[in-house]
Amino acid sequence: MIYAVAVDASSGAQEAFEYATQCFYKPGDSLVLISIADLVDHPGLKPYYLQVEQELNKQTRDKAKAILETYISTAASLGIPCRCIELTGHPGEQVCNVVDQLIKERAVTLLVGRRGIYESERQLLGSVSDFVVKNAACTVVVVR
Repeated sequence: MIYAVAVDASSGAQEAFEYATQCFYKPGDSLVLISIADLVDHPGLKPYYLQVEQELNKQTRDKAKAILETYISTAASLGIPCRCIELTGHPGEQVCNVVDQLIKERAVTLLVGRRGIYESERQLLGSVSDFVVKNAACTVVVVR
């Protein structure tokens, strides 16, 4: 069994990781950490703003990498080997794309956290957990 956990800086992601490692993972299973950096992309910006956008995207990538390294370290301290997938783009879509690839290897259970955003924000901006529940081709566990 592959347990895939979508990780970011949220407490919901931390809870999903803990749930996966404490309640699901057994020796012989695979733990896959998925980190998606949601980058800023505004085509046609003037050079100054393009430079600002590039700096913001670099900071976003660096932060995502640092967060992922924390999860890797924690998994290692628990004696759990893991593999990591780092991508950029829309988090919900990319997580579903990763799941599609993982399913070709073995059965997958995806664990995601829930940020607890207000209903009005969820309707306006959408929710990654809502998106993957509706679109992932595997069992999805939403931890809150």
